[in-house]
Amino acid sequence: ISAHTNYDLSPIGVNKVLAQKLNLHNVVSSNDSCFMIGELDKPMASDMFSEYVSKCLSAHLRYNDCTKEIKTVAVCGGAGSDFASDAKKVGADALVTGDGKYHEFLDATDEEILLVSAGHYETEFPAVVSLCKLLEDKFKDIQFKVAEQKTPIKNI
Repeated sequence: ISAHTNYDLSPIGVNKVLAQKLNLHNVVSSNDSCFMIGELDKPMASDMFSEYVSKCLSAHLRYNDCTKEIKTVAVCGGAGSDFASDAKKVGADALVTGDGKYHEFLDATDEEILLVSAGHYETEFPAVVSLCKLLEDKFKDIQFKVAEQKTPIKNI
């Protein structure tokens, strides 16, 4: 039994919290994929959007060369870079996820979608904090605590 994937797909789970961290509006679940999609208040250049994601998540990130403006954003916490093509098909200008591989960045560039790889931990951990708050609100007589944890990945 894995609660991890269930929380990824939950309407209040990992992707919903990630969308909230990015201040996306009109957020909906994709029909056939493991991501949610929403809109920014106003379009941004891809470089500016990437900087915005970095600040929102306090994350070092990688992204591909993309010249289009970003308005519609798909989010998939953790390892979701293989959904870039699916996100593009439903109208996303960008996919924010945790892990991105070299060839997925190449494919995203060819498909003219911005792929932002912001870190597996960085895209999922905010949902742990949110889950703790939900549990505290539901079970007031029980004390919940988020384990002290940080990403094992170092950046230069």
